[in-house]
Amino acid sequence: MPGAYRPVDPAILQAAAAAGNNDHALTAAADCAMASLFPKHPSNNRNANHGDDGNPEQRHQQQPPPPNYSFLLSSASSQTDEVPLDHRIVGAQQQVVAGMNYQLTIVVVVAKSHAQENDDEQADVANATVPLGGFTVTVYDRFGTTRSVTHWGPELSLDEARRAWIASTSNNA
Repeated sequence: MPGAYRPVDPAILQAAAAAGNNDHALTAAADCAMASLFPKHPSNNRNANHGDDGNPEQRHQQQPPPPNYSFLLSSASSQTDEVPLDHRIVGAQQQVVAGMNYQLTIVVVVAKSHAQENDDEQADVANATVPLGGFTVTVYDRFGTTRSVTHWGPELSLDEARRAWIASTSNNA
């Protein structure tokens, strides 16, 4: 029987959010979720080892389809390489199983220059980004060799995503 979910230590969450830390297990789990939401986006190449053989068709074959989150329908979240999407883990819990389950809360952001004009005042000045939305997701990590989304959780409201983004950027400053 698996253990209960435990909150991830805030210091570990900050380490995962540190610039350039793409080898962290939390970052890899979040990248797996983002690759499922945005399969054609070039940011999917940040962490290529989250499938059995690197083949996107195979690594996402057994996963539940992503829900139609409202930010996916936004013109700013287009799946083209012209829109610089990014994300931040703003909350995390983990559960030890035969591997690790991660319950993540993720905020999706876009560069301010690609955001709608009325969202400009919501931009993070230091990073020049605007939150598009957020969601919760459970990702199973099989000892760092294979990662897959096992459950898509509810969408965060835009206000919740903005508050979480602001709180996470001030915590990591």
